[in-house]
Amino acid sequence: MAFVDEHQDRRTDGLRWGVEPICRVLQFAPSTYYDAKTRPASRRSVTDAELKVEIVRVFRANLDCYGADKIWRQLHREGVACGRDRVARLMRELGIAGVVRGKKKRTTVPADQAQRPGDLVNRDFSAPAPNRLVGRRHHLRVDVVGIRLRGLRDRRVRPRDRGLAGVDDAAG
Repeated sequence: MAFVDEHQDRRTDGLRWGVEPICRVLQFAPSTYYDAKTRPASRRSVTDAELKVEIVRVFRANLDCYGADKIWRQLHREGVACGRDRVARLMRELGIAGVVRGKKKRTTVPADQAQRPGDLVNRDFSAPAPNRLVGRRHHLRVDVVGIRLRGLRDRRVRPRDRGLAGVDDAAG
């Protein structure tokens, strides 16, 4: 609905776009647009707007430290009935989050100076064109002797059998 509101009645190169042409291009009925514009707000959106005010109030009153669980508990102490997941969802929509205590998670970071092993099978990943197979696919096979590299042919569509050369089909 916001897209239609933004682009309707906008003059571009002397053309004026209405709701119906925009809806035709976007492939939905204009009645859907008009119904959504005249429909009253849903109960969930109304109560969400009221709850957002309470969430921000509790968040600010506690020095912007409380997370979803603590805000949910504080709201219940004050008699505001709501779910914990709902509080978390509304906090995400508001862009607020509680303070994270403790250490940051450390992940493995590769050293830039480390020598990388070479490509032992001389792979070439460049394609001649988009959506095309590149030469052969390789298959690694583990044997008692060790690892062997075996090439597999790509599937190709073969032309139909044209018969023997020089033999007339009608004579056959």
